[in-house]
Amino acid sequence: MSGERRGAGSRARWAAALLPRPKPQRQTPSFAPGDFAPRLVLRLAARSPGARRPRAALGTAARAHSGGRTPSRGPGLGAAPPEDAGWQRSRGPACPTARRAPPVCTRSVSSWASRWTRYSFFVAMGYLTICHISRIYIFHYGILTTDFSGPLMIVTQKITTLAFQVHDGLGRRAADLSSEQHRLAVKAKPSFLEYVSYLLNFMSIIAGPCNNFKDYIAFIEGRHTHMKLLEVNWKEKGFHSLPEPSPTGAVMHKLCVTLVSLLLFLTLTKTFPVTSLADDWFVHEANFLTRLCYLYVVMQASKPKYYFAWTLADAVNNAAGFGFSGVDKNGNFSWDLLSNLNIWKIETATSFKMYVENWNIQTATWLKRVCYERVPWYPTVLTFILSALWHGVYPGYYFTFLTGILVTLAARTVYVLLLTHHQSPDHSVPANQTTSS
Repeated sequence: MSGERRGAGSRARWAAALLPRPKPQRQTPSFAPGDFAPRLVLRLAARSPGARRPRAALGTAARAHSGGRTPSRGPGLGAAPPEDAGWQRSRGPACPTARRAPPVCTRSVSSWASRWTRYSFFVAMGYLTICHISRIYIFHYGILTTDFSGPLMIVTQKITTLAFQVHDGLGRRAADLSSEQHRLAVKAKPSFLEYVSYLLNFMSIIAGPCNNFKDYIAFIEGRHTHMKLLEVNWKEKGFHSLPEPSPTGAVMHKLCVTLVSLLLFLTLTKTFPVTSLADDWFVHEANFLTRLCYLYVVMQASKPKYYFAWTLADAVNNAAGFGFSGVDKNGNFSWDLLSNLNIWKIETATSFKMYVENWNIQTATWLKRVCYERVPWYPTVLTFILSALWHGVYPGYYFTFLTGILVTLAARTVYVLLLTHHQSPDHSVPANQTTSS
């Protein structure tokens, strides 16, 4: 009997093992919305993958919402996001009875804005460089011919300027911005119409100059002049109503400058033609001093061409009502917000720095805002290299701007040495003078 019972029991166990087992029914746990809320807040607020908040610092409020349970340890609240923080997978709740939330991908706005800003910069500069190469080595355009790369250079400046200003307004903290960056930061995403209008408006599409997006939008909306007047505290000057500045005087003055520049250019270039530099007599028989003096005169004769183009572009913007910069130290209305040069300071420059600061002013400002103030190392070298790439691919550009690096560094060194030599022993050299020169 016992053997039969054991055999039956063995057969029953084998039969039970061969039969398919029923799957257990999954029970969806019930939980209050407060169980998941504190963890969701922690996941959305977490920015830095390396920052950790102590378990005891989670507070009693989160435990109260979660029914007394301590939420899982996660990134600290309020941690500043790093510049290049990547995508992060959030952790699920620690309570085994709570429903595990699907992984949530979070990323810092600063990283997104910074990355897309770099993309915009390199794509715009890369396309401009390709156009420069095709213009010279594929289409074989000459130096003195009008080509498509000129307007494209202005558009490249505007694209990169707007990209960095949007990054300052949406992707960086206000405490990390300089006063100028904070003033020019764009804190709302521009519409497509605003973007295209800013890039391709007729006033600056041919010869520039580049301008800021906020100034252009204020001009389009009719609040440009009043905005500039409010910046100088008009009420403190004894006036109770804002006047309406007229650009007529500034436009007439700049048109006279363009007329004089045009006459000088036509006269001097005819008297001292640049083609004489390639003559056989000039290259092989003229002595070095003669060639050097003639080259200097030819270069001086070519400058009125730029005076004409940039001053005329400035006058066009002023005639439309754009370019008002406020009130000068004498109380007169000033219309030099978009001025690209200061002819008097150029012709009387006493240093290379003074010459560069007053020649192609808006391009120098663009180089400063997108490169010099943002690169972490060698700002002077990288700024001059960017200037050479932006101008084109002629070897003369690189020779000029790479030489400008040496001239600038040498001028700074000489300035510091002379200032130290003439400084009295009981006075030290101010730090701002040694760095800003």
